[in-house]
Amino acid sequence: MATVAQRQHVKHLCDVFQAHARLLLYPPHDWRTRQDATDWHLNETQLTTLLEHGQSVSFDCSETVSWMFKCVGLWPFGYAGFTGTWMDWLGKHAYTDPRQAELAVPVIFGRYPGHHMGVVYRPDPVKGNPLVAGHGRPGFDIRRLTDLAAEQAASGHPGVTFLSIAGL
Repeated sequence: MATVAQRQHVKHLCDVFQAHARLLLYPPHDWRTRQDATDWHLNETQLTTLLEHGQSVSFDCSETVSWMFKCVGLWPFGYAGFTGTWMDWLGKHAYTDPRQAELAVPVIFGRYPGHHMGVVYRPDPVKGNPLVAGHGRPGFDIRRLTDLAAEQAASGHPGVTFLSIAGL
C-alpha cells in the first residue's frame, strides 16, 4: 500500500524539481538519449547533488514519474518504462473522477497508451481540479488539471486517466 510518507516523499521530489526547473532538460524531439538512461539510474542523493551543483539532468514525462516512484520504493521495474507501461501496470485500477485523485496519483493524458503524464501535487476533492506536477518540456510545471487537459486535448490527445496507487 502506498503510504502517506511515500506520497509526501513524491511531493517533496516535485518540490526539488520545481526548485531546480531550469536544470531539467527534456529529450530533443521526445527521443530519449543516453543521458536520460544514465540519469534515471541515479539515486535520489546523487541526482539532487547534481542539481544542487548546477548540473542538468534529462528525463521525459514518464521517466520523471517512474524515477520518483523508484526513489520512494513504489516502482517495481528496473527500467524507466513509458506512459503505456504505467497504463499496462495500473490500468485495472484506473478512474476518471478527479475528485478522487489523492496526492502522488499518476495522471495520464490521452488515450491508451497515453501521450503525457504527471502526478497529483495538490488534490482537490471538492472542485475536482487538482494541481498536477510534471515534466513535459524543459523545466518542471505545477499546473491545474483543467489547463493541462485542455492543452492536451487541443493537441489531439483528449482524455484524462488517474491510476490508483492505493494497492501498491
